Amino acid sequence: IRETNKKIKHPQLVMNAGGEVVVLWVERKGGCSDLMTIFRLKSRRWTQETILSDAKGLSSPRLAMNDEGQVISVWQQGEEVIVSATCRVGEPWSDLSFLSSGEESAHTPQVVINESGQLRVIWEQKGAIVGTASFFGEAWTELTEVSDPSVSALRPQLYMNRAGQAVAIWERELGYKV
Repeated sequence: IRETNKKIKHPQLVMNAGGEVVVLWVERKGGCSDLMTIFRLKSRRWTQETILSDAKGLSSPRLAMNDEGQVISVWQQGEEVIVSATCRVGEPWSDLSFLSSGEESAHTPQVVINESGQLRVIWEQKGAIVGTASFFGEAWTELTEVSDPSVSALRPQLYMNRAGQAVAIWERELGYKV
């Protein structure tokens, strides 16, 4: 890739069976951040770096890719917004999709994609785990609660198999001790 004197945070890397690679990172510059990406194609040639997003408060980026070269990235933008974008390896990224309402705190996004292009995203929102689903290139479903909202849920993890069956786990807190 390249050397830089800028602050690099949250690097993410995925590779499929065909040897295609996607790298994603947050590059800080002054008070702003750029969400940067670069691809390695089947030919083993690296593409030019591109800016996927350039907003304040970019954090928690996540990447997933299947063997078909379908890629999804999700990240937190500020304190309230979970954002996603999709592409095929080496092609331009889609327009950004704002998955959370922006009205409540949203953190710790997780993302998966299977070989059929089924997508799942979950994150913490207002003390619970919520999520949405899609097929590659299609609209997202309405948000659904994944965890019991009466019990605080933290740091979710997500897995999906080839058949589209997804499972999530998270930490939970039942109460407070004074």
